[in-house]
Amino acid sequence: AAPRDTLISGQLALSAPVSGVAPRRGVVRGDSVRLTGDYQAGNGCTGSLSGTLHVADSAGVVLAKGAITLNDKCAGAIPATLRLSR
Repeated sequence: AAPRDTLISGQLALSAPVSGVAPRRGVVRGDSVRLTGDYQAGNGCTGSLSGTLHVADSAGVVLAKGAITLNDKCAGAIPATLRLSR
């Protein structure tokens, strides 16, 4: 049988180019993490964040990195790279 997807959730603190807290939800499938969710920036703008990160284990440190897009209702689409570590 194929491995089951793992659902994850948490918060992401945005600091640039907009600041705010974004609740996150996502799905881990194999070596990928797919993140989606809405946010409200400190300047009152709202938007959504989506992207897929590649997960790698390097010397016991779990890293995830990938392209994301902030679709900000004030500034438009903002491409970025997100890197997570644990």
